[in-house]
Amino acid sequence: TMGFGTFTRIWRQIADIGSGGKYQISTSNEVGSIIRLESVSKHFGSIKALENVTCEFGRNKVHAIAGPNGSGKTTLFELILRLRRPTDGVITSPAPREIGFSFQQPQFYPNLTVQENLSVFSRLTGKVDADWRETLVSELRLNRESHRAAKNLSGGFQKKLDIAVAMLSSPEVVVMDEPLADVDKLSRDRIMDILVSHVENNGTVIVSSHNHTQIDPIVDRTVNIKDGEIVDN
Repeated sequence: TMGFGTFTRIWRQIADIGSGGKYQISTSNEVGSIIRLESVSKHFGSIKALENVTCEFGRNKVHAIAGPNGSGKTTLFELILRLRRPTDGVITSPAPREIGFSFQQPQFYPNLTVQENLSVFSRLTGKVDADWRETLVSELRLNRESHRAAKNLSGGFQKKLDIAVAMLSSPEVVVMDEPLADVDKLSRDRIMDILVSHVENNGTVIVSSHNHTQIDPIVDRTVNIKDGEIVDN
């Protein structure tokens, strides 16, 4: 059965077939930035979601994307993840399989249990370390809900399951949209610890949060977006 995330990716790619932007693959052997956007724009008809954005994201850091609702944060994430193609410009990033992601709407199989979801996504990624999977389950306290169907979890546990799925394969880059929403303080602290651990193990994190007082303690660099443009980089 086609999962929601797969369906979303397919219809967005079909919708963007006519776009003229380009992608290039960055490799783990390159130094400096792991993701670069060069003069990137994304238009939806007459609406300019992003306009002439140039920025880069260094390796082994926690990057924050800041901006009000409608500023272009989600569009930027979708471009990095190749869920949409830029109208103009060039994006250099790792191959899609090396990028894990967590959006505000969780991406998992709602009728499967927590344990079944983790098993399915482990097989799909094909390179999950058993000890790392157990660490995620333990740190996010998912073991107490392991036999519950994902659709019956509270909002906080759905968020934590989504984060676990995003990080299962220890991808080069993790992109997270509001990872601290709907979770309690203990869970927020544990999520931030996991993100810091990912960076310490040569990963890179790009995250947005409407409450920057929560996420700022672990952020190395912030990119500010307003009305689709970088305003302070």
